[in-house]
Amino acid sequence: MAVFEEVTLTWDGQDYKIPPERVLKCIASVEEVLPLWRVSQATVGDLRLADLAEAYSAVLRFAGANVSADEFYSRLFDGDGPELAKKARAYCYALQALMIPPKHLRGNQAEGAKKDEATRAAGSSPSATSSS
Repeated sequence: MAVFEEVTLTWDGQDYKIPPERVLKCIASVEEVLPLWRVSQATVGDLRLADLAEAYSAVLRFAGANVSADEFYSRLFDGDGPELAKKARAYCYALQALMIPPKHLRGNQAEGAKKDEATRAAGSSPSATSSS
């Protein structure tokens, strides 16, 4: 059983695929620039856009796209200011989805959903208290 699943990326309207047996090699190329722990931190604001451009363009090139880090970086700025932050976060989440094995990613998502459900069942806050 494969640890990873096929990854499909879209760039300039064209789909590019990375087969499951090549995903770990792709992850290694990303971690040369941006290790997973930094990608995780980056989603909360500690992000250097140049590192993101280097890492994500490496994934696209690995999949067969003809894109430089410079071109990717420039495209991050297409649109308005708030759009830049939204795009950067989306690319960070995409890198995390690539780098975390699917069964663990699904497990983390299921765990978060269970916590959210338990919180909703308990009331508006996780530590609901009553006043006397």
